[in-house]
Amino acid sequence: MATRGLYKFYSTDEELKNNKPTAVIYRHWDNYLQGGGQDLQNFVEHLAKAKFDSRFSDVSYFSAKFVVFLANQFNETDRYEETKGDYDSLNFLSVGIVPNGVDCGEEYIYHIVCNGQGKIIGKDYKGLPTITIEDIYRDTVKDLYQALHDEPTMEELMEKMGG
Repeated sequence: MATRGLYKFYSTDEELKNNKPTAVIYRHWDNYLQGGGQDLQNFVEHLAKAKFDSRFSDVSYFSAKFVVFLANQFNETDRYEETKGDYDSLNFLSVGIVPNGVDCGEEYIYHIVCNGQGKIIGKDYKGLPTITIEDIYRDTVKDLYQALHDEPTMEELMEKMGG
């Protein structure tokens, strides 16, 4: 069963307020906080540490980099015997670009505002986007960085369940 999610990228807080994102990315699997949320923070941290231009303030390039990040993560080269060992960056599923307002049956929406005001707890990165996670069923919106800091990790959850 998929836990579908949308990632909406905005240039300003005003665009967020009016639900007018520049880009909307659909992800089919694992969009709960410890899945998609952790992946999104890992992506932001990877760019924060990178020696190349992160494009945190450029919503078009930043969202495009996220598509590439997810495409690499969901690459299926080794899934099938006929393509095993023959890496192709285009051999991915589970991520796409969708128009704003489309119903994807999403359970989570991540709102990414490229405003340079985000802060990962315990890190000293500058110029990060502000990110919130909206849980459709619980009708809650939380700051992603704070939520990941406060909630147990996937490993901790599995340990609690005896697995």
